[in-house]
Amino acid sequence: MSDVAIALNSRDQKIRYRVTIRQRWLMILMVPLMFITIGVVQVLAPPHVVAYSWLFWYAAVYIPVSVFVYYVGGVTLTPTHLRIHNLRRRSIAWNQVRWVGQEKFFFNNTIVVIDQQGHQTRLRAPITGPFWRDPLFDEKFQTIGRWYLQQRDATD
Repeated sequence: MSDVAIALNSRDQKIRYRVTIRQRWLMILMVPLMFITIGVVQVLAPPHVVAYSWLFWYAAVYIPVSVFVYYVGGVTLTPTHLRIHNLRRRSIAWNQVRWVGQEKFFFNNTIVVIDQQGHQTRLRAPITGPFWRDPLFDEKFQTIGRWYLQQRDATD
């Protein structure tokens, strides 16, 4: 399955961006690696140190949830809305978008959307960084920016 799904028919035009297949595999492989690392730390920790047990339970919940969020997350561009796929799906009408730009977040480049109320929404995909390389990130960012400008101009 491709990380970009484009549906073009006469009345409905959509572009869907997700994390790339390579990024998905890196996230999936990260889960067992983190548990192994935490297990080794717990085994090597002195017996009187119990601070590492919370780390294991935190990772047991947080890491799979975050991998799931990035795996299903993404964005769909439609002629009327920017649909954000997350645990909580959200749509922002193009005429409510004030700004679309890039932002560095934990060494990764992400796309940020600011709406008319000033709410900042960081998109889960597309994303790129040292470990999450997406060679088409700039192209995807420009596509989202073009859609924003075209839809904004169409409603003015």
